[in-house]
Amino acid sequence: PEALGLLWYQAELGFPLDAGIVKEARAEWDRLGTVAAVVGTGAGQLGELEVSDLTDVLVMVYSMARMAFVEGFEVPEMEFGLREVFLEIARRPVPGPADDGFFDYFYLATHVVFILNSYNGSLPNDPAVCPWLYGFIRQSLEFWLSDACDVFGGQYPREAV
Repeated sequence: PEALGLLWYQAELGFPLDAGIVKEARAEWDRLGTVAAVVGTGAGQLGELEVSDLTDVLVMVYSMARMAFVEGFEVPEMEFGLREVFLEIARRPVPGPADDGFFDYFYLATHVVFILNSYNGSLPNDPAVCPWLYGFIRQSLEFWLSDACDVFGGQYPREAV
């Protein structure tokens, strides 16, 4: 996936794709043969992953899927993709700040947002697209800011969230 990321940015910046990286990335993808082999799990096993591993799979699948938009890189057929990963994320219970796994789920949620806007910090995010996700992130940020204020003995303006 790192090589795919480099090729993506070369294309985004209008640079020619590095032919050696294209050749090696395709050879590795062809050698592994499936998305499951590349990311280390199949669609049927997504439910068995720890949240931190699901975050890794999300980012890798995204890196592979976006290559379909890069001229000069032929993407093999993917037996599963973002849809299946997003469905697995939505299927899981959302933890509260006192629950085990809260930090990992917060990290996963931020990466879902990054992927929804293609890691483009200048694109607006629309909470209506996924209200539960943005609600969780808002609640999490309020928790983190409140916790930080408690630690440092200060207050934070609610407008900061």
